[in-house]
Amino acid sequence: MHAFLYSNGAITNLPVPSFVGNPGCHGRAINNNGQIAGVCWDTSDSAHLVRWAGGAVSDLATLAPGTISPVEALSINNNGQIAGYVGGGDGFLYANGKLTDLGSFLAESINDNGVMVGGPSIDNGGTVQNLNNLIPPGTPYQIQDATAINDSGQIVANANDTATNQTHALLLTPN
Repeated sequence: MHAFLYSNGAITNLPVPSFVGNPGCHGRAINNNGQIAGVCWDTSDSAHLVRWAGGAVSDLATLAPGTISPVEALSINNNGQIAGYVGGGDGFLYANGKLTDLGSFLAESINDNGVMVGGPSIDNGGTVQNLNNLIPPGTPYQIQDATAINDSGQIVANANDTATNQTHALLLTPN
């Protein structure tokens, strides 16, 4: 695998760290500053969280020694904070040079305020809440997976309609 950026009809190969082995690098998320978050694997199959910025690549942290997949950097905000997951289901947050294990909270998206969403949950400053407890009582929806959050706090989520047993995409807007 080789990570690249496609912009204005042109493909630009992203730099490869010197340690890269097989399968290579995987770019996954980009912010408004052009920073790209991803994962590169070294010759011993350890995954490294990387960030491409300004034509260079930075090795931020080793994530999963001896585990080729699944490792994902799912989201990068405009402050350079990266959210994702490792191996059998532990989420992580990379912020201010530090990698934090989020345990079973699998962050799929992080906004510029550092608020993260994933699964049926939201993490605001380390306080994790189930979104199903925050939506209006009596709603027929059971939130399954919150996939994105913007800087206004709006959340895109997939939910099951318990009355019809159909899946719907929802936009959740805080009061």
